[in-house]
Amino acid sequence: MSEANVERLGIFESYLADFARREKHRTAVTYFKMFRLFERWLAERNMKSFDRDDVLAFLEEQDWKASSKNIFLSAIRGWAKFQRGYAEDGATQARLSRIEGIRGYAVKSEGKAALSLEQIGDLMEVMDQDTKILLWTLLWFGFRVGELQLIQRIDWEKGELVVETEKRGGTRTLYFDAYTGEILKAGMERGLLDLPHLAIWRRFRKYSGYCFPLKLTPHICRHTFATHMAEIADRDILREMLGHGPRETTDIYVHPAAERVREVMVERHYLKPFEPQNLEEDVNGTGT
Repeated sequence: MSEANVERLGIFESYLADFARREKHRTAVTYFKMFRLFERWLAERNMKSFDRDDVLAFLEEQDWKASSKNIFLSAIRGWAKFQRGYAEDGATQARLSRIEGIRGYAVKSEGKAALSLEQIGDLMEVMDQDTKILLWTLLWFGFRVGELQLIQRIDWEKGELVVETEKRGGTRTLYFDAYTGEILKAGMERGLLDLPHLAIWRRFRKYSGYCFPLKLTPHICRHTFATHMAEIADRDILREMLGHGPRETTDIYVHPAAERVREVMVERHYLKPFEPQNLEEDVNGTGT
C-alpha cells in the first residue's frame, strides 16, 4: 500500500486536530507518529475500521517497550472516547467501548538511570563550553528541559530564580551560588536556554560514549538531580525542588521553608566539588 493511500485513510485526523488544540504539542506529535504506523498497518490489510483485537494484534507486532505501548493505548482510548460522542448506532458504540476498555501493559518497575559523580566529572572534562553550560544548568536545578524557557525572573543578588513548573502548573523558587549564577548568565547571553529540545538532545548525544551504558539525554539530568539530592534532602524539600505534586492531600498545607531549600541547594549541592577555583576563567571557557 502506497504512502499516498495511507494519507487518504485519515481515521484519526479529527481527533488529532482536537487533541492538538487542547493538549501539549509534543504529545500530539507523538500520537500522530504512532497513529501513522497504525494506519499503515490497517491499510496493508485493507481494513477501513478496527476493533479491540486488531489493536492488540498491531501492538503484538511492534518491537516497543511496554511503556511505549501504553502511550499508544492512551492515544487510541482517547480517540475511541472522542468518536463515541459522534457514533449513532449501537454496534459502533459497542466497538468503540471495547477499544476504550483495553487495559495497559504492566511496566517493570526499575530505578531511573542517573549519572554517577565520576561520569559527571568525565563529561565536564571533554564537553565543549556551550554544552557544558547546558549540562551544568540542568544538573544544578533539576529542570525539565522545557523549563529552561520558563524562567520567569532571576534575582542575581539573592541567588534565586522563579520558574514555571511545566507539568503541574504554578511556580517554584530555586537557588544558586555565585558560580552557577555565572553559568546561568553565560547561558542566557549565548542564547543556550532558548535552544529547542532537539538541539540540546543532539548536543548531549555526542557525548554518550563518556557515560556508557547510559545514554546522555537532557532528561537524565533531572533523574541525576533527584538521585543525588535525595541523599542530601528530605522528601518534602526534594519534592519542592522538583516541582512534584504533594504525596497526599494533607501535604498541600505543609511546605518546607524557603531557607531549608536554599541551604540544600547552595551549601550542600552535589555539584559543589566540581566548581573550579578560578570561576571567571572556567565560565568563559578558557579553563577547559
